[in-house]
Amino acid sequence: MYRTKGSVFMDIDNGGSSLSFVMSNEEKLPDLGKYSVLIEVRACGLTLPLCDINTISQTLRKSGKKRVAVGQDISGVVRAVGTDVSSVRIGDQVVGIIPLDYEQSGCAEKLVLQEYDVVIKPNSVSFIDAASCIGEGMTAYLALHYLGRMTSGDTILVVNGASPLGSACIQLAHHWGARVVATCSTSDEKLYLQTLGNKLGEKLSILPLFQPLKPTIILKK
Repeated sequence: MYRTKGSVFMDIDNGGSSLSFVMSNEEKLPDLGKYSVLIEVRACGLTLPLCDINTISQTLRKSGKKRVAVGQDISGVVRAVGTDVSSVRIGDQVVGIIPLDYEQSGCAEKLVLQEYDVVIKPNSVSFIDAASCIGEGMTAYLALHYLGRMTSGDTILVVNGASPLGSACIQLAHHWGARVVATCSTSDEKLYLQTLGNKLGEKLSILPLFQPLKPTIILKK
């Protein structure tokens, strides 16, 4: 049986009218199954549910729960593995995403995941960088590769290109040989996109907008 200290959760206070962060002294972790891995967390992105407090409160009341785990994007070191784990070994540095239904906080000393929830972290990428980009990076990859079927020579429009997701989309699209058109809503965002384009060795087509929009991806074949 494994336990962890310092797990951070989000509690609903005052009858569901406010949120607060709490740190648990000790949490029992799930048993190490055949395909499970025990990870010593080195970095965690403090992701929160993408909804308002009323939605969070209603969800918790329906489920009978009083708290929400904080931090889904993690990086760390494998400290134990199940008997049938084949993709990672003890001592490997990994990065991964905690599934929403696991109820484990990524902001903790340790956690137990399935081996397919993590991948090997490149040595050239720090723990902090890995944890901070895995979520947006996976979203961008799924959108462009699996949903958009983007190929070299395509033109991609990224709305709100200076956002974390927009930045990930721009870099992946450039890597795959697509032409990128990105929008921005402030002078700082425009400067960021120009700097990003210079680093990529490409002059991005930048379209200023007066109002910020949600990140959007449009492909033109």
